[in-house]
Amino acid sequence: MADRPFTFVETSGKNFGYVFTVEEAYKFIGQLETQTTTKFTCYTAVKDFGAIDCTKRSHKVCWENKKDVQGPRIAYTGTPFMYLGEKMYDCQHGKDRNVVAKQRRKEAVENGDIVTKKPRVVQSVLKVNCTARIKLREILMFPEFKIIKDTPKRRKLSSLRVRAAVKTGNFHPERRIYIEFPSSSDHQNHLVGEAGGKCQPVDKRITNRIHELVAEGIKDVNQVRHQVEFFVKNVLFRGKELPKTTNRRFYPTTKDIRTHVYNATVKNRTSSQESGVPDQLASSTDTPDVSMVDHELPIMESSVSVVELPISNVTFETIQANAVGLSAGVDPQVEGQKCRDLLEQMKQLTLWCRMKKC
Repeated sequence: MADRPFTFVETSGKNFGYVFTVEEAYKFIGQLETQTTTKFTCYTAVKDFGAIDCTKRSHKVCWENKKDVQGPRIAYTGTPFMYLGEKMYDCQHGKDRNVVAKQRRKEAVENGDIVTKKPRVVQSVLKVNCTARIKLREILMFPEFKIIKDTPKRRKLSSLRVRAAVKTGNFHPERRIYIEFPSSSDHQNHLVGEAGGKCQPVDKRITNRIHELVAEGIKDVNQVRHQVEFFVKNVLFRGKELPKTTNRRFYPTTKDIRTHVYNATVKNRTSSQESGVPDQLASSTDTPDVSMVDHELPIMESSVSVVELPISNVTFETIQANAVGLSAGVDPQVEGQKCRDLLEQMKQLTLWCRMKKC
């Protein structure tokens, strides 16, 4: 595998090290996926991984873990720690873990136990038993109970102190997320790098951006594509090296964009119907409602004597002429009412002119 695009706090091997927060670990996974044009999916994880409370259940106090089937070794440093849990990621082309469920469903459909409107297309090509895997381990270190000399008696005494401190809540641990990344040779039976870009799913952040654009009324595929490219360049990878344009994850195809625009439109329409609010996403080019064109709008009756003029003669000068004498009124309330009546009449004349397409 090429040089990592990130740096561990401390490394214990070429592809093994730790960081202090689970957010940093997720960030590293995203950077690795972008660099190698691969995609990993989580298939198992303990509850609340990254923020597990060690006081809710008992955990074994450890001093080291030897290299075994569970992963690389965490060397002895004299500091006791608790192994809280782990989270595992498979390559998207890895082992198909739903073979049995798919077979049962297929048999149920053939026997008529399940009625489907249309047959499902199973993408069996996606799973090719790739062995690449990412493993995260959450470790809680207790540096205040570190021992200088390694003896069984000192280990046991320090372990008892750790458990007593955890029970009373009087401790200050250091949380670490150990990350084990795969090497390039672990990817098998599928393309990696630029050639594998066409097999990438569209990034979730890109999908969310498309939904935002549709909510703003932008549905044209070319306009959405332009906005997505701007988003990738100036938001996701601002000041960084851009991914290859062949990477479908950040540069979706026309079909991908059209599909997500449609899904966003249906989602917005459904939410509008459920909330009782009419859909406001209609395009400005939609056919206007002309049901009122053939109806005459009555002129508002008022105490103001306004000369009725043909629509074609309504100009700034004529309106100004009709307004002459308003300032001569003595009563401010009467003068204000005259102004309001005149403005309402102007509004109706303008609307009438638009409907008649003057």
